[in-house]
Amino acid sequence: MDTSDSRDFTKLICCLSRKQGKCKIVDQTTYIFEYAFENCKLLTSIEIPNSVTEIGTGAFSGCSVLTSMVIPNSVTHIGAHTFEKCSSLEYIKIPNSVVGIGAYAFADCSALTFIEIPSEVSCICAYTFAGCSILASVDIPNSVRCILDNAFENCNTLTSIEIPHSVKEIGQYTFKGCSSLKSILLPDSITLIADGAFSYCSSLSSIGIPKNVIELGYGAFACCSSLVNIDVSRYNETFVNVDGLLYTKFLEELICCPSGMQGECKIANQTKRIFPGAFAGCFLLTSIEIPDSVESIGEEVFKGCTNLKEIYLRNEHPEKIYIVDNVFSNLTNCILYVPIGTGYAYRHDERFKGFKEIKTER
Repeated sequence: MDTSDSRDFTKLICCLSRKQGKCKIVDQTTYIFEYAFENCKLLTSIEIPNSVTEIGTGAFSGCSVLTSMVIPNSVTHIGAHTFEKCSSLEYIKIPNSVVGIGAYAFADCSALTFIEIPSEVSCICAYTFAGCSILASVDIPNSVRCILDNAFENCNTLTSIEIPHSVKEIGQYTFKGCSSLKSILLPDSITLIADGAFSYCSSLSSIGIPKNVIELGYGAFACCSSLVNIDVSRYNETFVNVDGLLYTKFLEELICCPSGMQGECKIANQTKRIFPGAFAGCFLLTSIEIPDSVESIGEEVFKGCTNLKEIYLRNEHPEKIYIVDNVFSNLTNCILYVPIGTGYAYRHDERFKGFKEIKTER
């Protein structure tokens, strides 16, 4: 016997890793235990009976030659890590009876090309599809209210995705590294786009900020090398686009510069704060002008600005600017231009030591 069950056969506890080929679970089984089939790397097929109602955490994780799976209508929950690293899994049928799918459930299923999320699932949990590198299409139902952290991270083949109007929040790094993602339409229901949500989406050229978004996280669109346009709804009362840059409504805080912007960039005169990561990945920028109104510069603001040659900092009192340590440390090929009479103060301020040279304007 290659599987271990409870005495009444209602719980499947484990399967020996040496088992090969096909496996049929007995009809009395209602629960597949946590990690029951973990690393059964010789199994090609597993048949689950209609008696099963719950699949435990990591039940089939690491079944690296399992190619397909049909989950019966009796199942209501798929636990966390259930199919993680099933690297040969090309097809899976999830019935509408499923109301919950745990974190990492399909992470690193690198052969999976399509997934249809059941109509009663309310949340796409953290890392659920992370690393599904050839996942080309996802059908998200109207029941989903939130998409949590890293849910689709590094889904490199995903070219477009439609987010339903039921979704209110997009978690941290949700679509990070989706390098083929060219378009995404965010519904008006969205209120939060968290840290790094679309970072490193290198094919994304344009994105819209819907009217109800009130919070944008650090580096939400950082290092999107093709991004040239962030279109803000005219009905949005929190953010605004001016000369291609994304600001808070009254221009007091610069949120970000699209990473695909080229040449020179001038920050608005009303701006007081530069948000962390605001210019991250803007490798085509050559010059940035910072007005004397700026009072603070956040962390990693200029990360990846490899072609930046000039920064003009208009403030005559550098000691009054709050600057996170090492924010200029990667600008070794960049010259800092400062107002006449302030050269000594800037050159003797340790925070500006990262520049190639500090010059006073004439």
